[in-house]
Amino acid sequence: MQELRIITSLHRPLQKPLKSTKWVCQFVDENDKNGKVVRPSLFYIEFFFYLINKLNKEYKSTLTINNNLEGIPTQETIFDIYNYFSHYRNKDKEIQLKDILGRKREKGIETQIYSTYKAISYYINLTKDKFELLNDKYLLSENGKKLCKTRSSFFLIGANEKVIYFERILFCDIHAFISLCLMIKTFKKLKLSSQKILLFDFLKYYYKIPKFDYTTPSLKNYIEVRLYWIYLLDILDNNYNLRDKYITILNSNLNYKENYADISKNVSEYINNNFRKIQNYNSIKFRFINAYKTCLKIDLSETRYVNLYDIKEQFKMSYLKFNDFLNEFYEKEKNESSIFLSNIVSSIDKRKRFYIRNLPVLKIKISIK
Repeated sequence: MQELRIITSLHRPLQKPLKSTKWVCQFVDENDKNGKVVRPSLFYIEFFFYLINKLNKEYKSTLTINNNLEGIPTQETIFDIYNYFSHYRNKDKEIQLKDILGRKREKGIETQIYSTYKAISYYINLTKDKFELLNDKYLLSENGKKLCKTRSSFFLIGANEKVIYFERILFCDIHAFISLCLMIKTFKKLKLSSQKILLFDFLKYYYKIPKFDYTTPSLKNYIEVRLYWIYLLDILDNNYNLRDKYITILNSNLNYKENYADISKNVSEYINNNFRKIQNYNSIKFRFINAYKTCLKIDLSETRYVNLYDIKEQFKMSYLKFNDFLNEFYEKEKNESSIFLSNIVSSIDKRKRFYIRNLPVLKIKISIK
């Protein structure tokens, strides 16, 4: 079986546009054809000006711009940057760019230049370090050469490119990516909002991967990028199943085939073991949120805190079971919604407190994102 391969860092939205990797490869390919080798120390800077020129040309020649080009500098930004550097001679452009990158940026255009340079650096990272379309010397790998030979429009991904991108994602991220593809159907069926938590819990349980103990915003970035790749490559059909052509790719490589079988088995087991538990939790969560909203309508307090006993009255639950649910709710939802807890009351309330993270609480305020 292939070694575990999972991308442990993804930047949203700058690593969403898969097509950016082809632009990097084309930059190298065009230099190769002209007999020019770009030194690694100058690669980022020279690619920056190359892509600014390319995007400027494409934005001007394309009659209808796709407004869903996530992670790609806007038409306005590119025009502004292109016009800014057009006032400098070629040999001075690099000096001016380095000056802007090396100091505090105050003007709007300088901020645009810095942000675009940052985006371009992530394109190179995705191309070289993750997909290995370039080698350590910034030269095209065999897969990079294959990508350059494909034909498609500048912004859109062609059919042959989709095959290459899917294979590259399998190469560096098969466990996380295919797990997500296989779990989406259940996410949709159960209307789950905690996709990232379930995915990474699954990966840690079955593949013992400790590297994903990051902050929730990081996990959100990682899953959002992968979801966007699934959308770009049109990997799932209307029933949220893998399309046959992608299953064929998975089965055409022995390592991918073995991993696909293993991941499929584990995902099925994980869903079967957790299905009823997830359904039960979501059912109680729905009732809990509705009870909270009902209490808010009755008590029009500006603080929007609700006494937990007022919510509990709408549940046939013992103190212990309700307290257990409160802890589960807090841990699962605290990153999806802003949850505030309080033990402060306006009058003496001698009722037993609930305990969340070992802290006594009597009131809750929920701000659903």
